[in-house]
Amino acid sequence: MAQDRFVYITLAGIACFFLLVVPVLGSDITTSISGGGTVVQSSPFTITIIGVPNCQYYVWVTGTFSMTGATGEQPPVVQATSIEGVAQDPAGGPYTIGSYAFRNGNGRTIQQDVAPSTPQVPNTRYYARVTTDNAGRAFIGFQTSPATAPKTFSIRIENADSYGEESVSVGKGSVSIEAGTQKTVQPTPVVTLSMPETSIPRTPSPSATPTTAPATPKPAPLEIGFVLIGAGIGLFCLRKT
Repeated sequence: MAQDRFVYITLAGIACFFLLVVPVLGSDITTSISGGGTVVQSSPFTITIIGVPNCQYYVWVTGTFSMTGATGEQPPVVQATSIEGVAQDPAGGPYTIGSYAFRNGNGRTIQQDVAPSTPQVPNTRYYARVTTDNAGRAFIGFQTSPATAPKTFSIRIENADSYGEESVSVGKGSVSIEAGTQKTVQPTPVVTLSMPETSIPRTPSPSATPTTAPATPKPAPLEIGFVLIGAGIGLFCLRKT
């Protein structure tokens, strides 16, 4: 009887473990954006990605295909790819990264989802592919300019297994450099969109690289229910013995 009781308890414990852990492992990536998601023209911003270690993710300014790419009608551009783990297609091709067909896009590719190329800016500047480090973390920087449209943009991050999205609002204004410090001149107020609940806390500086780890997400009510069910099975088995 004691041996049977031990077997029942072990099985109940295993069931609880899988019910709790498996949904967590299947969750999407976590992203955050510096500066609270609000910048003025000519300011940079950085997106932090936390996902699977040593994994590639596509990043692009989604839904901008209707923009002309001319001055005042440009999305933010990816900063120079000197940052470790960030890669971009050459301006003249081949478009290995841009040919990725994104989810729910009805077969459309990244290149078909971003603003068109112009003599000033090739559309390969509007997307990139990043690779996370051993801790599952990656950073990608974007730059705005007076040519950037003053509006809210969505930055998409995804691969075949997971995805995330961040919003940034670009307002009219300019940035000047005085004595080695950055100063914002005549900014126009912009509306900041609420971040997704899964996002980690934003860093206060638009140019600083976030270093703090994300807060541990609370278990979903469904997961807690599964744990209670597993515990109930274990108690039932004990009473039967």
